[in-house]
Amino acid sequence: MKRTFSAALTALALVTLAGCSSSTPTQEPVQTVTLPPAPSNLATSCIPIDADMGRSLMSKATVGSGAQYVKAAGVKSPAFARVYFIAVEFSLPSGNNDVAVFATSALTPIGAPVFAVDDVAQQVTDWPDADKSKAAISKTDPYVSAAKACLK
Repeated sequence: MKRTFSAALTALALVTLAGCSSSTPTQEPVQTVTLPPAPSNLATSCIPIDADMGRSLMSKATVGSGAQYVKAAGVKSPAFARVYFIAVEFSLPSGNNDVAVFATSALTPIGAPVFAVDDVAQQVTDWPDADKSKAAISKTDPYVSAAKACLK
């Protein structure tokens, strides 16, 4: 699977070109980054997530949703320097459970930026959408599924 970071690379190219003394700037070719496949042995790549962190992620549940933390697990993404995908199972007042996936740069609930990655996280919490952030983390990143698989 390939992910194009064209927006970030274009911005970098424009900044680089702005500093050049040449009067005729040339555009750098867009680079692509090949993401590694999701791990085949999830048991060795799953990270246990502390309940405090899981509750912190659900602390921004949409008002009135009644979503309550149940459990969480995560994986470290090799595609990003400091990104963890954390799947959080939560219960609803209806008695049903669902799973939301978040991205963060730390496994503690203090100070790390948090983004709602998948549709569920974006709908049930008020965290910023990961796909609209500067990091442009995709809902289809293979580690979204890997994090969910860690909950089973």
